Amino acid sequence: MLRRLLVFIPWFLILSGCATTSDRVEPYAVAAKQAEQYEASGDYQRAADMYWLTAEKLRAGEDAVFRIKAAEMAFVAKNYAQTNAILRRVNEKGLSPVETARKRLVAARLAVHQNDIAEARRLLSFPRQG
Repeated sequence: MLRRLLVFIPWFLILSGCATTSDRVEPYAVAAKQAEQYEASGDYQRAADMYWLTAEKLRAGEDAVFRIKAAEMAFVAKNYAQTNAILRRVNEKGLSPVETARKRLVAARLAVHQNDIAEARRLLSFPRQG
């Protein structure tokens, strides 16, 4: 009887370990999932707000992707003041080339909307690589 119990203990520990790791959810994951759902349904203002909330739950350096996404959604929702405010909070230093391009594209679209073509050109003049 003791032998059977000793055989099942390791299996029980393995299975209980799997259950606890799959139940753990990152604090930002719920807001990010909700933002994706709002975006998919065409509710861009709520998507912007939820992407912003997601970014606020992350550390500096990890938040840029969600801040840029929030700016994109705010622009699509025609909330230009929010778009501008969000873009000012995204520092290009430390961004990947893709993140930099996405930020600049949103900023250029905003500049065109504000009839500032010179600023849009400046934003779209990416340095050439290689």
